[in-house]
Amino acid sequence: MSPFVLEALDLPAAPKKAKRGSARDAIERFAPVPVPSAAAPPAVPDDELLTLSHRQIDDFQTCPAKYRYIHQLRVPILRHHAIIYGAAVHSAVEEFHKARQRGKLLSDDELIQVLEGHWASEGFVHRQHEELRLEQAKRTLRAFREREIATGTVPTQIEQEFSVLLGANRVIGRWDRLDVAADGTAVITDYKTSDVTDPEKAQKKSADSLQLSIYAMAYRRISGRLPDRVELSYVESGVVGSSTRTEEQIRETESAIALSAARIRRHEFAAKPEYQACRYCPYSDICPATAYRE
Repeated sequence: MSPFVLEALDLPAAPKKAKRGSARDAIERFAPVPVPSAAAPPAVPDDELLTLSHRQIDDFQTCPAKYRYIHQLRVPILRHHAIIYGAAVHSAVEEFHKARQRGKLLSDDELIQVLEGHWASEGFVHRQHEELRLEQAKRTLRAFREREIATGTVPTQIEQEFSVLLGANRVIGRWDRLDVAADGTAVITDYKTSDVTDPEKAQKKSADSLQLSIYAMAYRRISGRLPDRVELSYVESGVVGSSTRTEEQIRETESAIALSAARIRRHEFAAKPEYQACRYCPYSDICPATAYRE
């Protein structure tokens, strides 16, 4: 305490033997009561049902820490403009196909109305950036509509949900599109809005896709046979990456799911930093293990 305080209040001076407290003493005196850390959640028993979506499995295999941030801690993030763009275009594509299943062909204007109804002004750099992306989405959907009309094909299923059991693990999801021809040929399609224009790159992405492998596995469980093809259809460019899955690949997919589920049950969420994965991870700014810093 300043000696001028005692003088102003007309109080006697502090005793000469008074000991001045250290800064550490003051910090300890006024520090909040320590709160014990929460105990780690118990492991999920092996015989208890664990439900995982294909997205959760993919997130865990990309990085267990990312899985924890998204699906357990539910750390909120501002949606990236690419997510806004993709979700709106995807909704318009879905409504176009569902209308065709009802025997109606949406006009260009009706398709754009669906797009605008699902558009959100989030994550864009500035207003002009958003306007440019919206115009790009409109061009993409007009071109998509022309291609679909030219094929003359109406999908068998759109946004069909599935749920399959692998032991005590339940895998859920939905495929964007399923076509079953008169001769029984089955093709599962997943629509993408990423910028892929090279057919060879699209082919490789299709062959390497865990998501398509899970779709093929689910179709195998439901129908008793593998689909003849699984495809990634890039809406912007019109490029399609097509591949097949074998029984051996399906067994490998099931084993990978079982391994991921076992680690999730034990809460093994150690980060797996990799430059490319961290670069596109929405939690790279807060994750202490990130391999990417701007």
